[in-house]
Amino acid sequence: MPKIINEPVSAIKNAAKVILSEEGYQALSIRNVATKSGIGIGTVYNYYENKEALIIQLMSDYWNDYFGIIDDIDAKPYSLYEKLAMIYDHFKSFTDDFHEIFLSQSFKPAYTTRTKANKVSFMIKLQERFSQMIQPMTADEPRELSSDEIAEFILANFVSITYMPTYSYPKFEKALRAIME
Repeated sequence: MPKIINEPVSAIKNAAKVILSEEGYQALSIRNVATKSGIGIGTVYNYYENKEALIIQLMSDYWNDYFGIIDDIDAKPYSLYEKLAMIYDHFKSFTDDFHEIFLSQSFKPAYTTRTKANKVSFMIKLQERFSQMIQPMTADEPRELSSDEIAEFILANFVSITYMPTYSYPKFEKALRAIME
């Protein structure tokens, strides 16, 4: 009699997260996910056609949660700089979890059009969200940079901070303050 797994999709995703976290992208395979989750390999393939589909789902889940976190932070009466610091902390957590996929050059050979499109969609949405947060601050007085350009600067720096060990969030905030004030 086949065993019944409650919430197989959750079990599959949780197993994949553990593998990514503990062993990295190269160790992630449908076979390893099946073993780690205790679910048959054929059943895993019923939900995810391949490793990339599973990764895209994991990243999409994270991004959906991330935008909820941004909304919660933005609703609080913090300054823009306090909000951005909290948002960056969550961004850093994401890039730490998905480093090989999101930032690493070593992932490029396996990077398909679908994965790239998913990443680009997230980045565009994040930049738009930053622009919305900045608009109230930029509406009162004219600036050289539009809220969209400042949002692009913020996003580019979030990514740069995660890449460059010598660049830090406080340095970024100092530059942003110089632009905004």
